[in-house]
Amino acid sequence: MDIRYINPFLHGSIEVLKKMTAISIVPGKPYAKKHDIAPGDVSGIIGITGDAVGSLAISFSQTCICSIVTSMLGEFYSEVTKEVVDAVGEFTNMVSGAARSRLEKEGMILYSAIPTVVFGKDHTVKHILNTPSIVIPFMTPHGNFFVDVCLRATAKEEDAVAPAPAGKDMEQAAARKAAGASKKTVQQAPAPRETTAGKGAAAKTAEPAKPPDLSKMTPEEKISYLRGLMERTGAMREEALQKLAKNPFMPMNERKKLNNAVSQYEASLKRLKLDIAAVDLLSGVDMNSEVTIKKHYQHYDGKKKN
Repeated sequence: MDIRYINPFLHGSIEVLKKMTAISIVPGKPYAKKHDIAPGDVSGIIGITGDAVGSLAISFSQTCICSIVTSMLGEFYSEVTKEVVDAVGEFTNMVSGAARSRLEKEGMILYSAIPTVVFGKDHTVKHILNTPSIVIPFMTPHGNFFVDVCLRATAKEEDAVAPAPAGKDMEQAAARKAAGASKKTVQQAPAPRETTAGKGAAAKTAEPAKPPDLSKMTPEEKISYLRGLMERTGAMREEALQKLAKNPFMPMNERKKLNNAVSQYEASLKRLKLDIAAVDLLSGVDMNSEVTIKKHYQHYDGKKKN
């Protein structure tokens, strides 16, 4: 993993928690994680694609996340509930958004999937890439949480290295295998794409084949663009639902394709809502300050690992 990806996620975690709560946090010594066991009791996982591919996981101790949600919502929580699970997903998405915004300033365009949340004693988190990840521990007065990052630049960013013909195929194969989450094992897939649902189905891609350069947009322009995508996706979802309602005796295969399309549209709408919330939050965050980890803190031998 490239060490340059650490600081954006470290800084993003600090800024988001500072913005959302009054809880103080202190980053600890990063280390390389070579197994799948999560260091906390509840974890949020999100896939990342674009100029880099991989995933982000944020794992909280139960006391830590309950204190964070209590501070965020103003209501006391002592155990993992639906509200706590939703907050973990939202926090993961916001940290991803903060880090991606910083990386955009370096010319990298990244996209994220919908966060998945899993909890339970000794649950596991499996990253998309089969390489060690970097974990940044954070201490709070109420317990610890851990930011677990595993990213690798795609061929577009690795122009200094001769491209490997099978590299893209390997990433696609990993993406196909990465799906779902359970109490014991989690595997996060890259951002889902809306696909054509087939003949007679209303499923069409909700996003243009070549999305605009978001790094050159103002927060207001990004929000306007994302809201436009939401409107088009919502309209296509309604079109598919109307076809299902008007044709109760359509062939089973067509009904299945339409139901799958509706599920994809709903997933996209949820992702877009989270992205809009993240952009709105980040527009008020000071992105000029920097957080730097001293070199000797890294568990890194100086050799580039693919």
